[in-house]
Amino acid sequence: MPTFSRAEADVGATGGWASWQRGARLCVHAPLALFVLATLAQYAGLMPDIVTALAPQATSTLPGLLVVQLAAVLLEAGFYAGLITCIDRLATGERRPVLARVLEPRRVIALAVAGIIYNILVGIGLVLFILPGVFFSVALLFFAFPIVLHDAGPLAGLGASLDCVSNRFWRISAALSVALLIYSVFVVVTWVPGFIGIDWRSLIELSAAAQHGSLSLAELSAQANSLVTPPSVAAPLWFFVLNPLLGGVVMPPVLAALYGVWRQFQSASAAN
Repeated sequence: MPTFSRAEADVGATGGWASWQRGARLCVHAPLALFVLATLAQYAGLMPDIVTALAPQATSTLPGLLVVQLAAVLLEAGFYAGLITCIDRLATGERRPVLARVLEPRRVIALAVAGIIYNILVGIGLVLFILPGVFFSVALLFFAFPIVLHDAGPLAGLGASLDCVSNRFWRISAALSVALLIYSVFVVVTWVPGFIGIDWRSLIELSAAAQHGSLSLAELSAQANSLVTPPSVAAPLWFFVLNPLLGGVVMPPVLAALYGVWRQFQSASAAN
């Protein structure tokens, strides 16, 4: 387990830049493995879009769409489980089996379920009152570590994250400020190009038609794709090539910074 100085022993005591540097330094020891796992996770997240682009008939029905979405969620969870395991190996020297974590059904399903619950809670909080969504986005941010590293269930993982952040929300937010800022920039850079060239008026009209049930799922999917996808060569190149590669560079140090704060919590809990 990583050791921390007396100044760093309190959870969230490390500054944002120091936390980011510690995570980045950790990633330097195995950059290729981390890059590959993170890039594959990005491609897994894009799987519904890729399938729709290459074989639109596969997602033209609700069962087909659900199957593709479920496969994407499980694949993404598996690659993130491998990424977390690899980061833990670098930090602790323990030879945890990375490939086994990627392929282990119970752990992958638990991570996927917890991720879905996390997104639902954050989404509801942002839509209803904004501030609860911001709180949940930080308070539950560490759920993956107890699930992947300690075989916790989905609810136990979310609860452990809440315990970590409890009474330390502002300090942990400050400790993760640089990592979260870099991740936020990555999200903006990732999605903003997708809004260029969208026919918003037609999209609103299409939404109204969908609410009235005047279009089939296949017709709705086809028309939505034609409106949302910019008709340029640059857009597919960005979304399906450059975007995942950028994620492969950004995500390992961000996740390693989160891991460092989580290990601080583990060290503090062991000391008590």
